[in-house]
Amino acid sequence: PPSPPPQIFVSVKAAKFDFPSPEWDSISTKAKDFISNLLKKEPKQRLTAANALDHPWFADLGLVDKATLPKLTHGSEMNSKFAHFMGMAKLKKAALAHIATHLTHNEVATLEDLFKTIDKDGDGTLTLDELKTALEGGNFSKDINAELEAMIADLAMEGHHSLNWKEFVAATVDKSLVFKEDKIKMAFDYFDRSHRGSITVKDLKDVFGSEEQAKEIMGELNHSKEGAITYKEFHEMMEEEGHITK
Repeated sequence: PPSPPPQIFVSVKAAKFDFPSPEWDSISTKAKDFISNLLKKEPKQRLTAANALDHPWFADLGLVDKATLPKLTHGSEMNSKFAHFMGMAKLKKAALAHIATHLTHNEVATLEDLFKTIDKDGDGTLTLDELKTALEGGNFSKDINAELEAMIADLAMEGHHSLNWKEFVAATVDKSLVFKEDKIKMAFDYFDRSHRGSITVKDLKDVFGSEEQAKEIMGELNHSKEGAITYKEFHEMMEEEGHITK
């Protein structure tokens, strides 16, 4: 017959744990309470990341300086940001998505945690079903639930069925992290495939994959289909979305 599972597995499955002596004798009651709340068997009873940071144990130790944490916009503002992003011209969305891939881990850590939680199959995209499942699960704050509802509505309205990591970050990250001169120039250089100092239809075709789409994008910016986008024009286009800092 098969061997019984080790006791540790039995304890984990039952969510049974204790704080044995003498190892835990010097650990504070608040620290033990913090750990206990992270190890609740029922997911809905566990501390969320935000609530964990507010736990008295962190407050007493002064471990968290909220001013230095990555900025995650709250519900209503993020809703409007996401809706605005979905309605942007394709080149703007692509530029923001490219910049998003070059943000530091610290700048997107909060968003990354949220994305991974929703992305149940780990394929790097959030489908409408995954967003709906996350919303129905009820494991998030009211603000995040509002964000999920907005994403579902906007994706459906635009006829999309999924959202990748780059798009998710580009739509939801604090824009002060994105609208910097060096990042705007980096995005322009990414599209300027021919290194001519301007973005042509051929450059856009190389990025987006089809000449038809390239001409459509050029048309969205009120350029002739044979025209080109200078850095000044690209900069002005991006500045419509927010003030660009050094």
